[in-house]
Order: sequence, then structure tokens, then C-alpha cells
Amino acid sequence: MTGARWTGDWCGFRWFQTSGLSLGDLVEAVPDLVRERFVVVTSLDSGPLRLADDELAAGWRQVGSLAVSPKSPAPWSLPRGGWDEWYVFEDAPPSHAPEVFVNYGGFSLRPDTGNEGQQSAVERFWGQLAEWWPESYLAEGDNLICVTRQETVATTLARYFAVDS
Repeated sequence: MTGARWTGDWCGFRWFQTSGLSLGDLVEAVPDLVRERFVVVTSLDSGPLRLADDELAAGWRQVGSLAVSPKSPAPWSLPRGGWDEWYVFEDAPPSHAPEVFVNYGGFSLRPDTGNEGQQSAVERFWGQLAEWWPESYLAEGDNLICVTRQETVATTLARYFAVDS
């Protein structure tokens, strides 16, 4: 059973949110989100991903607290642990660590939460997205959140999240 679903738009990005789907299922169902892209893992199971020797040998890079995939990782090979947060880039990503939002309990992009702390986090989130300008942001915590400016996948995402496109 899936939870309630929301969607919206912000500065050329389309966002989708639900509490009833998983990040792993999302990238396997919509592999174009990561195809020919770099995935920057900012959180894995609520903390930084520390790469193992086999991941480094496969082309992953450790940049401080960030783990950066080789270009075009296989969706099934991306590390998942719950409370995960990824930024997806077509070109080389920034090398400085961002604020991690997935670990904020109940983090949601819904504008009608009525919680000032939540609204402050959402404003910082959009500011960070404007600074980093990724193609997509993917997170699974209390909610599965997908934010993308990849127009080619927006219709597929609308179907996946079962919302009107």
C-alpha cells in the first residue's frame, strides 16, 4: 500500500513525493534518472557513505563526506540503506558537502505543513538546489522525494508516482 502523493514545480524543477515507495524501486523503474550521469551520495543510512576498496576499484571517488559514482552506474549497483540522499549530475559535481535534508524527521516539500522549522528547511533546500543545480535530487527517509529538471523523465515519473502530469 502506498501513501499519499504530492507533486509541484519550482524554477524548472518538477518534484514528486510519497511515503509509500522506495528509492531502489524508483531508480530501477526509471533508470534514465541515473543513465549517463554521476550520482553523488550525501547520505546512506543517515550518514556519509565510506567507500570500500571494491567500490573505489569500480570507479567511485571519495570527496570528503561525498561518494561520487562513476558516470552511468547501473541502477541496481547504487548503494541503498534507507535514509539515503543522492544528487544526480550530467557533468562533474561540486566537491563541497551540502546540507543533508533526508535526516530531518518528516522532511517534506509540501508547502502546507504549517511547521516553521520545516518551512525553513524547505527554503534552505531550494537554495541549495539553486546553488548546486543538479539534474535530479533523490531521497528516501520518512518520504521518498524525487526532484528533477530532466524533462524527458518527468512524464515517466508522473506515471510512477501516479499523479497527473
